Formats: sequence, C-alpha cells, structure tokens
Amino acid sequence: MRTQDKIIKYLYIGIVTVIYAVCLYMLGRNLTFESLNYDEAGQFFMSQGLNHYSEPNSVSGSLWDVVIQNQHYNRDPGGFTIILYFWSMISCNIVWLRLLPFLFFIGAIAFTCMTVYEVTRKKLMAFTSGLLLMALWGGSLPYCLRAYAMELCGMAYGLWMIFKLRQPQSIGKLATYSIIFALFLTARYTIIIFGAVYALFGIYNIYSWKPALSKRKYLIYIGIFGLPLLLSVLYSYFFAMRIQNPDAAAMDYAVYLYTKHWPFKVVMAGLIFAIATYRWQSTPMRLLTIICISVNFICMTLGYLKILPWTLLDIKGNCFVWLWYTTVFTLSVDLFRKKMSDYSPYNYAFLCIPIFFIIWTNLSTRFLVLYSLRDEDITGIFDNIKTPVQHPIMVNTEMSPSVRYIFEHGSLKSDSRFHYPSDFLFLSGDRHSDWNEAEITYRPKNFAILDNRPVNTYLISYKYTNMITFPESYQPVGTHKIYHLVFLKQ
Repeated sequence: MRTQDKIIKYLYIGIVTVIYAVCLYMLGRNLTFESLNYDEAGQFFMSQGLNHYSEPNSVSGSLWDVVIQNQHYNRDPGGFTIILYFWSMISCNIVWLRLLPFLFFIGAIAFTCMTVYEVTRKKLMAFTSGLLLMALWGGSLPYCLRAYAMELCGMAYGLWMIFKLRQPQSIGKLATYSIIFALFLTARYTIIIFGAVYALFGIYNIYSWKPALSKRKYLIYIGIFGLPLLLSVLYSYFFAMRIQNPDAAAMDYAVYLYTKHWPFKVVMAGLIFAIATYRWQSTPMRLLTIICISVNFICMTLGYLKILPWTLLDIKGNCFVWLWYTTVFTLSVDLFRKKMSDYSPYNYAFLCIPIFFIIWTNLSTRFLVLYSLRDEDITGIFDNIKTPVQHPIMVNTEMSPSVRYIFEHGSLKSDSRFHYPSDFLFLSGDRHSDWNEAEITYRPKNFAILDNRPVNTYLISYKYTNMITFPESYQPVGTHKIYHLVFLKQ
C-alpha cells in the first residue's frame, strides 16, 4: 500500500473515531443526572420488588416479587426488570443504573457494525455504520432506565446471528447464539415480532447446511436453535402478557400508522421493486433487504389492526428506524462495492450518509446526541419550597416515584431541609385511570383531594399541568426548566 493510500485510510479512521468519541461523550454526560421520570422510577422500583405506588422506604422484595410487580405495573415481558434486579445489587447510584442501558446501546452499535461487515465485507464501511445509531429519535434512548436499549441491542444481535448462521456452526455455538437471543426476547413485546422473522430465516439457514448433516442431526440442530426461543416466548406469555393484557386488546398508548410515515412507505415499495428487478451482487444484501421488508410489513399490518404500535417518530420506533438506516446504508455500499476499498475517496462520500442523519435528527425534535437531561432535573424544584414546611407536601401521581427515588437513593437522601417521608403526601393510583387524557383534565375525585388541603400546602407536579384546570386557590410559585412545577395553595 502506498504512503498516500495509508494516509487516506488512517485519516478516515481518525475522523470516524473522533465522531464516535464526540457523540458518546455528549451522550455520556447524561449518565450523571439522577432525575428519573415516572416510567424510569417505576422501572427501578419494580426491579426492587416494589412498584410506582409502594409506601415510602418500603423494604425491597425477592426475585419472585420482581416478577409479580412486573406483571401488574409494567407492559413489557420483564427481562430488563430482572436484569436490573441483579444489576442494582451492586449499587443504586444513578450512574451505575444508567450505565446498564448505555452498555446495551454500545452493544447495539457493535452488532450493527458486525452485521454490516458480514454483508459487505468492507471493514471501514462496517465501522462507519455504527454512527447511524447516533441519528435515532427518542432523546434518552442510551441512558433511559427502560428496556428500549436492550430491545435495540437484541435486534442488532439477532440480525448479526442470522448472517453467522449462513455458515455451519457447532452445536455449542448454535445453542449459545439461541440462548442469548432468547434472553433479549424478554425485553419488549415488539422484539418478539423481530424474533419470529429472525427465527424463520435462522431455520432456513440451518436447512441450507443439510447436505453436510444427516437428517437426524439436522433435526437436533433445529431443536437446539428453536427450544430456547420457544421457552422465552412462553415465559413472556404466561408470566407477563397473559396477565398484563389477557384479551390482547389494543394498548391505550399505541401509536399507529401516521401520514407522516409516507416517505418510509415509498422507500419500502422501492425496496420491494428492487428485490424483484435488481440483479443482486450480494446474496447477503438480498437477505437483509427481505428481512427489513418482512419485519416492517408484519408490524404495519399489526398497526392497522391496532394490536402493536408501529411508529417511526419516537423512542418506541427506534428499532424500525435502525433497521431502515442499516438496510439503506448497506444497500448503498453494495451498489458501489466494486469501487470501494480501504483507501477509496468513496469512503468519505458514504461517511456523509450517517453525518447527514445525525445532523438532521439533532436539529429536529426528540434529538439524541444533543439531548440533555439537565432540563429534566428534579432536584431544583425543591429550592422553591420554603422550609420547614407547615403541611405535608403533596406530590402528584406521576411525580411520586421520581421524588421517592431522589429521597431514598439519590442526592436528597441526606438533605436536612426536609424530613422524609413525614414532610410528603404522595397521591397514589394508576396514572392512566387518574387522568382523562382526552379532555386533559383532572378527574373530580382529585379536585376533592386538593380542595381539602389547608392553606400554604405545596403541590409538586409536571409543568404540562398548565393545560389542566386546577382549583384557583393553587398558584404556581416556581418552575424548574421545562418539566416541573410547584404550586402553593394560598
């Protein structure tokens, strides 16, 4: 390799490495912010065998308590909750807790790069492809204390697994691949749809080994691959879904097909046309494209039936966006594969693809890399409360688990200004039943709770309650950034 070619190659690697470092640094800043939102704080307490509405300073439960709480207070199978149970045995410090989803996010980047390499055999392009994950929607995905990052990592792992199974594997490796993927299937229900598609293509790949296997050995391989996946799905059904949603009804928060998705539908139609007409230079590329279309077609159909949310515009849609990005990027590389090399100027042209998406999404709402949890910091709202308090501070239902975490495990645990929990009155109840989301108002029963409180009682709530009708006696006395509000009854 000529000196000039080496300079081009290593300069490219250096540029990509710097972009990774900057993006990961920007994301890593949020690991230190200890404010957990309602869902995150609830996720943490479920991992302790408790729930969003447990009494303050409740004693943590057993692993079985974790499973039971997940059944009744979560809408995921609970794999992440169980992992968090063991993870938090080391520490409940916020950095340690947020590190878990962050590691899953790093894993998703790694498996995406490995998948693109399996398809293209282009190391630099594979290294570049991981940047696509910096261009996802969802803001807090890499450090959100929920199962989203685990789900994304599982989808990337499963896709990589399919391409590894194109070559014959030993029984030990096959069992390991399957068991790991089975664990990922317990992250969220959406990944089970991906898992079903992945499993079919995995079985097809194993079938292609048949000339090298006897019929009996072939059946054993299929059984070893399929059994862990089947057990995982059965666990999700009997220990979670059957209790969480026994009638398989549409979820009340589900986001279905929006007209804003039409560009992706056009791209999907284009990929279908390409499969039918294009003389593929790469069989793996054809396989990746078919997988992308199959998963989205199934999920779009379930979206029309209002069984599963299919969206591309928020944190729940990152798995679909990731698959689109990966497929389109890899297809672009495949089209120019004959002109690509480690020292080709085309590399810089392809680097523009993830950079474009990173800039685009970070200039849009719900950006990822530039998103800062500083705007959601809950600790600052307590500076608006005069101490010592005259009457117990009321805490709105959606704020209750967040405040409990900050005083039981966070920086305010030893705050001498407040006497926890005697200085607080937590409003309990399922937020989905307490709020009438169609009218955006509190239900009458909560008005009674507010009206019966004495003068000079504080109420902590989310700031979007400025769209909600409160008794006139409650006036805002302080806000923190954009999310939290303190009312005082006067």
